[in-house]
Amino acid sequence: MRRWAGACIGLWLLACDGGGGSGDAAGTEMDPATSGATTGSQGETSTGASSSTGAADVSSSSSGGDETGPGASTGAIAPPAEDGGPCVAPEDCASGICFPAGILGGVCGPCGLDADCDAGGCHPPNPFTRPATPSTCEADDGAGAACMSAAACGGGASCALIFDLPGIFEVRGCSDCESNLDCAKGETCSPTYDLIGLSGSRTCVPPMTLADGEHCDPASDQGACMGFCRAVEFEGLATVGVCSPCQGAGDCAKGQSCDPPALIDGELVPAACVDPPPME
Repeated sequence: MRRWAGACIGLWLLACDGGGGSGDAAGTEMDPATSGATTGSQGETSTGASSSTGAADVSSSSSGGDETGPGASTGAIAPPAEDGGPCVAPEDCASGICFPAGILGGVCGPCGLDADCDAGGCHPPNPFTRPATPSTCEADDGAGAACMSAAACGGGASCALIFDLPGIFEVRGCSDCESNLDCAKGETCSPTYDLIGLSGSRTCVPPMTLADGEHCDPASDQGACMGFCRAVEFEGLATVGVCSPCQGAGDCAKGQSCDPPALIDGELVPAACVDPPPME
């Protein structure tokens, strides 16, 4: 009896497995795996389209890579700069010389040292102009010629500091003196500036001999000006000086005021006593 019942149950399950419910059961058991497999088989066309799209994306990406590759303009190596161009290293310049200008970078030019020149010294570039003015080799070694050492100056002249541009470079020129110690007692080793050309020279000057408008050094002046040596800022970096008739209103006629000195278009303009504006 038990064997017959078991056989019947077996036949019943077999009949159930052959019906429509068997697929549902199988689908239930294999749902996670079959879901992906079904997508792969039944959705083969759509999957193929997706793959095709993916291939197109890859192709597009590859194409984009070509646009920014080594042959593209954005990846091209710039040719060496001509004299006056910016640089960081010698290889950036067609001349092979990059004159360092500190915080302002470098400027390509024909010289970076006095030794690069045949006659005089190496005149530094002017990084304040646009475009920058490159360095140049001086044509002679006379007074006012640029130098980095006395070896570039003729006639036993000194290579004096004319003014310092901190963090950039020093402006030096062949001169009769470097400091007051090279002059007779009471004399001042006074400068003459070329602020546009970044050059100048120094010479010994007796007291009270420099007229208003002539140049002076506020740091070392010993009364070389007939009036006062007034300080003026150059490019916010260096301090230069110009002889002036006043330091304040007390040096002017009654009712006048003292306008401060100024630097206008590269020229030092002395201080001046001025009348008050007219009453309205």
